[in-house]
Amino acid sequence: MKPLHLPLEGHDLLAVERFQDDTGHMAEFLILTTRCPLGRRGQYKRLFLTEEEYSRMRALER
Repeated sequence: MKPLHLPLEGHDLLAVERFQDDTGHMAEFLILTTRCPLGRRGQYKRLFLTEEEYSRMRALER
């Protein structure tokens, strides 16, 4: 669950990416490290992802 004090960044619930045919995943996450290519530490993000993008995100998780 998103911490109440953090604004949500990234894709809106009605973002165009959500309705594209190849979108298969939605990820909401808090960035914990300073070395993340997806944003700054402390950001809470929502992204709609294709299968390939989701696989890359899972690899970053490790």
